[in-house]
Amino acid sequence: MRPMRAVIAGLGSMGRRHAVAVRSLGWEVVGCTDVSEEAYERAVPDLGSARFATNLGSALTDSRPDLVVVATTAPSHIALAAQAVEAGTPYVLVEKPLSPSVEECEAFLALAEGGKSRVAVNHPMRFMPIYAEPIEWVRGVEQGGFSSMTVVSGAGGWAMIGSHFLEAFRLAAGEGLQTVQAWFDREPLPNPRGAAFQDVTGQVRGESPTGKRFFLEMGGDQGHGIHILLAARNGQARIDLLAGSYELVARAEADRGSPTTRYGTPSVRATRQVEPSDPVKAAAAMMRALVDGGDVPTVRDGTEIVRTVAAGYWSHEQGRAVDVAADNPAREFAWA
Repeated sequence: MRPMRAVIAGLGSMGRRHAVAVRSLGWEVVGCTDVSEEAYERAVPDLGSARFATNLGSALTDSRPDLVVVATTAPSHIALAAQAVEAGTPYVLVEKPLSPSVEECEAFLALAEGGKSRVAVNHPMRFMPIYAEPIEWVRGVEQGGFSSMTVVSGAGGWAMIGSHFLEAFRLAAGEGLQTVQAWFDREPLPNPRGAAFQDVTGQVRGESPTGKRFFLEMGGDQGHGIHILLAARNGQARIDLLAGSYELVARAEADRGSPTTRYGTPSVRATRQVEPSDPVKAAAAMMRALVDGGDVPTVRDGTEIVRTVAAGYWSHEQGRAVDVAADNPAREFAWA
């Protein structure tokens, strides 16, 4: 079987990581595209012998890839992914957030689900042990059911980093959020990709259809660390994301049937050390699962996350909790 042939659209830091991920699988980067030839020159060490084009249409025609990875900034994600789908590319991986517009996501969802391409959105939490292992534990029967997720983070941005936390919550809860209330900081978060892009920081509370809760404290005055607490009826998983470690704290087996008001029962504790999050390894695992027919975040999943992020803005402006489905779908944000 010949190696998979990939085209990378967008040669910034994420595009270069995706190129390394492709090659780590023994596949070939046969083409690449970016609006900047300087970006291509910087990326050459990661690309091998890939042919450069200034637009994706030319790269698709010249290379006829099996896989297209869209790693540009958010405003062009869907236009490029749609090109790849319409060209019949078997596999398409799109960076997150899927789009700065819910309306655009929904239009692409119809195209993706009606086409022959298999499309994934790069929310790779399920492929990162630091997320996947404690989530699997907290969902276990012994823990009596997942209840809530609380995140305290440095100022990473609601769309850029918050969207990953929303995916982690969806994995733990088995469902996304139904309602959201957000309190954002007064000053927007500048983006290193340019003055045209902005994100926001602040606090968010959400609730799923079955009452699972999500809490995010990501104020703009917080500059270090990402800690996640997953709580279940009988235990908690405490994750230090950047250190690559987590602690499991649970009731002893004899106390699992006790009321939740007996929160001071004896506990069983364990600490685990795993590799810190590696975006290249996670991207490679995502690509492998995409090609092998494994479980990956779909366009529908990515659309739900964009809708939830957009609803946070609507909530902040209205000063109240809002239904995730109630935001204006035509609104376009300045996310990178």
